[in-house]
Amino acid sequence: MAVQFAESKLLDCYRVVYEAEKAGANVSGLLKVLNEAGWLLSRAKLAYSNGDLNLAYEYALNCSQKLEGIASQADNLRLEAEHAGRMDFLINYVGSAVGSLAVAVGGYAVWILLKRRENP
Repeated sequence: MAVQFAESKLLDCYRVVYEAEKAGANVSGLLKVLNEAGWLLSRAKLAYSNGDLNLAYEYALNCSQKLEGIASQADNLRLEAEHAGRMDFLINYVGSAVGSLAVAVGGYAVWILLKRRENP
């Protein structure tokens, strides 16, 4: 039962971390923890298949403990990445609009100055 719970928890954490990575978050630290938890889960399954239920329980428990807080960390990283993506879009959009307006106003000002020089 503990092995199945740990496996379910690991899969849930992988899903949440995947969503964070898809949003553009840096999840390399979380992937390291997930890999360690996966190793513990594989050891738990091996111990279970060998009939060593106590060792299987210990490995499964360690796996579950290692995954504590991973989902919330991944969700926070996802939210931060989504916010940063919106800010990047806004900065690019507003920056392009302001730049275009500056070129138009600057061009108009130069045209007025040149026109005044022609007609003294």
